[in-house]
Amino acid sequence: MGKSAADVADILAISPATVMFHYRSVADKYGTLNRTHTVVAALKRGDLKIEDIG
Repeated sequence: MGKSAADVADILAISPATVMFHYRSVADKYGTLNRTHTVVAALKRGDLKIEDIG
């Protein structure tokens, strides 16, 4: 399972609202409704490589 917005915010020293803003922005770009579909869409378009996930 992935990290929550709060976890990502702590790692990056930003607010959870900022994390969610950027997540929604990316999801809108791909026309997706959740994180899993967003990652799959990025993989299909070649914007993300499986080696980058970790």
